[in-house]
Amino acid sequence: MATDRWPPTDGDGSTVIEYAPDDGTPISIAIVRTIAAIENIDPTALEFTLYDYVNPEALDLLIEHEGSGGAEIRFTVDDYDIYVSETGEIVVREST
Repeated sequence: MATDRWPPTDGDGSTVIEYAPDDGTPISIAIVRTIAAIENIDPTALEFTLYDYVNPEALDLLIEHEGSGGAEIRFTVDDYDIYVSETGEIVVREST
């Protein structure tokens, strides 16, 4: 994984970030910030809301409840496939 740029990418162009739920940032916010970083814009400048694709509150509660040993979640947001692993890793990949 390349670490010389933000957001970091792996060999296939996916953006991979580690999510630390104990830092107080909800997973929904981390996902939005990651997409905005990929597009090199402010999160408020995105042309969509996460709520257009998934219920952010439900997503936050699911991850909060399951912690780092439970759910794996996959969904699509705009032109991106989102994967949240059970370890808290968020992978954002452009949809093909």
